[in-house]
Amino acid sequence: MTENKKKKVLEGIVCPECSAPLLDEQLQESLICPSCKTDLKQPKFLDFIEYLIANGLVSNIDFFDTALYSDEIERLDPADQEEVDPQDYEKKKETFSLFEDEIEKIVAQQNKGEIKEMDEWEGLEEDWEEFNKEDEKEKKKK
Repeated sequence: MTENKKKKVLEGIVCPECSAPLLDEQLQESLICPSCKTDLKQPKFLDFIEYLIANGLVSNIDFFDTALYSDEIERLDPADQEEVDPQDYEKKKETFSLFEDEIEKIVAQQNKGEIKEMDEWEGLEEDWEEFNKEDEKEKKKK
């Protein structure tokens, strides 16, 4: 028997029902275990089928097959979902108006010169000088 015609047993691939080793050619032909005659194309073997697909061993599976994916489709049925009131999650206008009023007051005070505008770079130079002094002290200790 030549090496190309040998039946190859996939390492670690066994029937999830009877634990018999499965051959590459057998899986490509059909998803029925030759030992126990179990149809492996069932929702309870979905993880096994997806593993075979991910490894390129089986390619004739339809992801829209209702016999196989019926549990997933039913779980995502929008009719089963609870009614949700969007008003419960939307921001209330009153809450925002409080903040808007505060911001308007601050802007008005800044325009009048009552509040000094903050410079985001103010004090940055002093921070670097302090950092450099600490760095020099550590170098002297070494």
